[in-house]
Amino acid sequence: MTTAQHLPITEPPGFYCPIEPAIHPDAASVEAKAHAWLAKWNHFDKHPARVLDSRGAEFFARMVPHGPADRLQIAVEWTYWGFAFDDTYCDSAPWNTRTAEFARLTGRILRMLESPGSDITEPGDCMRPLADVARKFSEVGTPVQYRRWVLAQRAWLTGVIWQIGNQSRAVMPSLDDYLAMRINSAAGEPVTAMIELVTGPQIPADELDHPAVRACTEMARMLASLDNDLQSYAKDVHHDESDQNIVNVLVHQRHCPRGAALRDAVALRDHIMCRFLELRDKTAPHQSEPTRRYLTDLGHVVRGNLDWGFSTPRYRVPGATPTGHWVDHPHDTGTEPPASSLAWWWDRRL
Repeated sequence: MTTAQHLPITEPPGFYCPIEPAIHPDAASVEAKAHAWLAKWNHFDKHPARVLDSRGAEFFARMVPHGPADRLQIAVEWTYWGFAFDDTYCDSAPWNTRTAEFARLTGRILRMLESPGSDITEPGDCMRPLADVARKFSEVGTPVQYRRWVLAQRAWLTGVIWQIGNQSRAVMPSLDDYLAMRINSAAGEPVTAMIELVTGPQIPADELDHPAVRACTEMARMLASLDNDLQSYAKDVHHDESDQNIVNVLVHQRHCPRGAALRDAVALRDHIMCRFLELRDKTAPHQSEPTRRYLTDLGHVVRGNLDWGFSTPRYRVPGATPTGHWVDHPHDTGTEPPASSLAWWWDRRL
């Protein structure tokens, strides 16, 4: 697999995101309760500092800055679990090349989520805290909301299987393949599925599944995924976890220096950012109040993920000063799709 790890790390150009920051007023108390929840499970004992450094409460409290605190609490617990799962099973050796074993684990996880109350977990493994989160969500959410969240786990874990399959065969994906994979492998769908579980009202199916709303949802997930790639790049290089990253994909496909790939990656995410804002503003006035609130929260997902990424110790490199800044104008305002796997977002019928 061709990588750019031997090249010096370069700070990406500034981030364009004309969405105001926000955070839930109960973020601090939710964080304290989350720490107590983490202490209940042996699963989080191996790397406790790294788990806490993910700052899961800040992460989700910025994405859904309103709603009942007890529901936010459940989403934050899943967020801590998700970061720990990602670190152990998705990005790091030896699991990050064990495609068959990860597929088996995925099957067990999904069946457990699909059959609440079933006892197919193994003592001390990663599934017991997730089963606790699933039980809580099934109790506070509607059956439809819970089912949407379960299906979101399936999308995420399927994307990770694709990612691990690439890593096991030392394959660097093409840009199109990477974008198609990354929109799921970064766990964006569980995050957006938890919005209505936290806020309460169920989004009407005909509105949530409307092509324009689906496109906005996918764009928010894609933006957060690419922004994570850019903000975590120095950390990933430091820990030798950076092979499948938008920067290295562009270096490999375009045979260009890392600096040029960084600029191209930022231009790509700005291209999507402009389309997201345009389509969201066009779509929202024609939807019900729950869907309008959801579309607003998709913006919080994009901005909150960036604000969290600037501050979290999770992305810091030892001895390095945290970097990142904002810009007032996008680096790319194109109106044509930047890749075929994303092309439908620019469909004129939306």
